[in-house]
Amino acid sequence: MNSSSDAIRGAARRLIVALGSRLKPWAGVSTRGAKRLRSLVATVEARWFVAVSVLLLVTGAIFVGRLAQRSQAQVIASAQHVTLVMDVEARARAIRSGMIGAEHAVRAYIISGVREDAQPYNTALAELPGEFLRLRELTRGNSAQQAHLDQLETLVNECLGLLGHTIVVHDAGDHETAFALLLAGHVPALMDVIRSATSLVVLEEQRSLAGRQQQLAGTAAVGRASLVYVVVVTAAFVAGVLFLALKVGKLQRLARMCAWSRTIEYQGEWLSFEEYLRRRFRMETTHGISPAEAAKMRTQVPSA
Repeated sequence: MNSSSDAIRGAARRLIVALGSRLKPWAGVSTRGAKRLRSLVATVEARWFVAVSVLLLVTGAIFVGRLAQRSQAQVIASAQHVTLVMDVEARARAIRSGMIGAEHAVRAYIISGVREDAQPYNTALAELPGEFLRLRELTRGNSAQQAHLDQLETLVNECLGLLGHTIVVHDAGDHETAFALLLAGHVPALMDVIRSATSLVVLEEQRSLAGRQQQLAGTAAVGRASLVYVVVVTAAFVAGVLFLALKVGKLQRLARMCAWSRTIEYQGEWLSFEEYLRRRFRMETTHGISPAEAAKMRTQVPSA
């Protein structure tokens, strides 16, 4: 039993030694890399780390400001689109109401024979073209809506033409034919189609608004995610930069000096104290003599 345990321990030691011999070159590479990294960090002054962190903060603030400005512009555009939809709906309903009023007016005129009863028909003839013109201006960016308006305007013009023809027939004295045209002709069918067409215009504009609102919601979600990402990345980077600046500040409190030549190592060079001050702190030096050295020199000068 003991011999088998010794054999296992021996095999384990040999495996560890073999692994160590194989990993030793990699350990040397990683050690050299760490030393080079520390040397590189040590050569960079702390104020550059601070400058980078401030620059990153300013860049993040600009990005967040642009994102907020874009979101505000989208909200304003969405509000304007809501107003546009309400305007389109109001004008589409005005066209439908105008046609219903015109049809009722012609019917009243055919029954009563009073010319003033047909006035809403004349009003529709005068005002509906302007309503279509404004609708086309409001929906000029929507090709589907323009097609719906083409169809609706064709139906309205056809129905107004039939109503006008009915008035002409009535004025000619053929009351029965006028009643037949108004009640049993194409006018009732056209009025039903006009009601459906105006509803289709309203539905198309509402569908466009729903799509715009959905797009705005998606953009807002992306904006919130981007904002969180920028804040987190900025905070992490600034924390890392401040940590490195602190470490560099600690490293730079130590200077390696040659005990024999009194030179100082800086960025891989051995410099005199004066040169070190000039490169490291941008300080120029002048030379004088200390009181102790002056007294020593006086003692060394032979008296007359």
